[in-house]
Amino acid sequence: MTWDFSPQFLIQGIDQDCARLYLRGFPDSRRQVVAGVVEEGCGGGSIEGIPVFDLVTEAVASHPQIVTSIICSHPYRVLDATREAIDSGISQIVIHSEGIPPLDLLKVYETGEKRGIKIVGVCGGGILIPGRFYCGMNYASLFSGGNVAIINYCEQIVAAEIAHILREAGLGVSLVVSFGEGGLAFKNSHVWFEWCEEDKDTHAVIVSLKGLVGGQVKQLATLLGKINKPKIVYCFDVKGIQRRLKYKNKGKVVCDQIEAHLNPQQSWQSITEGLGNDEKTVVTDNLLVIPQWLQGVVV
Repeated sequence: MTWDFSPQFLIQGIDQDCARLYLRGFPDSRRQVVAGVVEEGCGGGSIEGIPVFDLVTEAVASHPQIVTSIICSHPYRVLDATREAIDSGISQIVIHSEGIPPLDLLKVYETGEKRGIKIVGVCGGGILIPGRFYCGMNYASLFSGGNVAIINYCEQIVAAEIAHILREAGLGVSLVVSFGEGGLAFKNSHVWFEWCEEDKDTHAVIVSLKGLVGGQVKQLATLLGKINKPKIVYCFDVKGIQRRLKYKNKGKVVCDQIEAHLNPQQSWQSITEGLGNDEKTVVTDNLLVIPQWLQGVVV
């Protein structure tokens, strides 16, 4: 595992609402965020007690220990923010902004791969190791320490809901890494599956996702093959009901229906078949069965 867990972060777009919500939701994170970059050109002051700058180069010059940037920039500025961070020597990026244009995300990952940059998230990205590392995750109070890792390909609230169910059952988490949903979410995932295999405190792994399309089942099977521990694949909203209900505009609903027809999501039964006969992997679309299954495998 090559992720640097140094606890000093930069927030790009610290003047944006998602950054303020992140900082206020978990006040202890403020001591880890040592600098911020604003988008409206008012550097030199502070936000939430954190010194802010106009440019990433200025922030890094003032705090050379920074290796990680949490990007909370406006969705249309994320691509430029990412490039600025990379050009300024940042080697790890957590994309916390949401609603980023898909083509911009593709360019972000292409740039990251060419420059050897580690990226988490296509939107709503975050990492949490209880008592050790906290970077970009919301709902921190719901995550208690334990022996179950959560690798999340949905909104962060899904990981938080899983953590809440685990805590109610007397279980906790060793790692939470949230990539957000989308076709690019599997990029860079392999390092975290390898981390789960190597980590002695991780006894089981939950992978949460919103269904899969096309070759993503094969991708997931390859990633799961890196872990020789009990695994649960939790399929959230595999029928795409949430997406259909989110929009009141009838035209948008029709467009979503066309997209769903051209790229049909796999049912959890077909995902089970696609993953093969791995006795250590359980696939379910029922959140409530997860603690019951884990009680027999987590020490």
